[in-house]
Amino acid sequence: MFENLPDAIVRAQHRTSKSTELTNLVQAAFEQPLFYPRLKEFLFPGDTLAILLQSSLPDPRSILQPIIQYCLQMKVDPNDIAVVITDQMASQFGITQQQRQQSESEIANGSPPSIFPITVDSVEIGFQVHDPANTYGLAYLAANEAGDPVHINRLLADADVVIPVGCPTPRDQFRQDCLYPDFGSTDRLEQFRAGAGSVSQRESEIQLANDHLGTFFTVEIVVAPGGEVAAVFAGARNDVIVQTKHKFDELWTVDFIPHGKTVVATIENAGGNATWDDFIDAVIASANISNGDGPIVLWTDIDQTADRKTRKALLSQFDDTISSKFSVGQRTLASIVSERPIFLRSKLSQSQTEELGLGFLSTEEEVLNLVSQFNSGVLLRDAHRCRINQPSPTPN
Repeated sequence: MFENLPDAIVRAQHRTSKSTELTNLVQAAFEQPLFYPRLKEFLFPGDTLAILLQSSLPDPRSILQPIIQYCLQMKVDPNDIAVVITDQMASQFGITQQQRQQSESEIANGSPPSIFPITVDSVEIGFQVHDPANTYGLAYLAANEAGDPVHINRLLADADVVIPVGCPTPRDQFRQDCLYPDFGSTDRLEQFRAGAGSVSQRESEIQLANDHLGTFFTVEIVVAPGGEVAAVFAGARNDVIVQTKHKFDELWTVDFIPHGKTVVATIENAGGNATWDDFIDAVIASANISNGDGPIVLWTDIDQTADRKTRKALLSQFDDTISSKFSVGQRTLASIVSERPIFLRSKLSQSQTEELGLGFLSTEEEVLNLVSQFNSGVLLRDAHRCRINQPSPTPN
């Protein structure tokens, strides 16, 4: 893809990583965890195990398989394992919108979200799609500093052992946590996305949720450019986060390329179809990769219409208003789209794309024709995962 771009388009270079089989990486992480006992020392036959998967995981089925295999080798009964995922990940395990849509009467009668039997590596495991609006699927943990209740998915609260599995992204640090607020309640999730409260308050609430649930052990997956898993870290939560961030930055930091008039960015390894959060991350990285003011072209396979706030952020270019209710990423997106045009290749129709204030592209040839009008540019692969190493400001 994009092998015939003009010579003036510079290809941003990612770091490289040595390839290791995923099963070996998982086994090594569980056998030699960071500052924490080995999994076999706190997970035993008869224990109920809940595994939660962060929505940013690429190819989650492939990542889940060796984790399940390892637990089964420890004689954990498959019937005692539950996997909890977000709505965003449901389709990747073949769970349809119709399957997970509960009737009003079911919810009124106190039914939590359904459990779906999914075959993972020839073993049937129970899956639940977390519904932050279904109060019967939530358990109270504690109250935050403001006195607001902090809830968490009830399956996670009831399990003997919880293993959070996450994957770092360039989004703000509050979205990096595996557990919270993604597996909490709708009201707290919306508050976090809107950036309500101070940084320290949100950090304290994340810590409170993890501490009260007892999730001191965690697993983090680091994916290298190209989509292969480069590293798996397991162990004490804070130490794993530090090591994961270091490895992620090592692989995904891309140097600033000055004077790149236009940017062609791709979202290729998002695990399933790309999301609008991926789109926002990619646009921000594209705007930061150079000091150009030409168009940004996003090559994606997005197939869902934009959520309400992302739509409003994109359309703010026409009325010069940026809502205080936007997340940090949405506010940044609104600022970028007001300054330079953005073209999108996706699975949406031309009318759906243009209704968002975006230019419509459908073929690689159209992209080449557009960028050939500029004497410089940048190709940024998997832009949604990139961190841009921008130069330090020059002192006056």
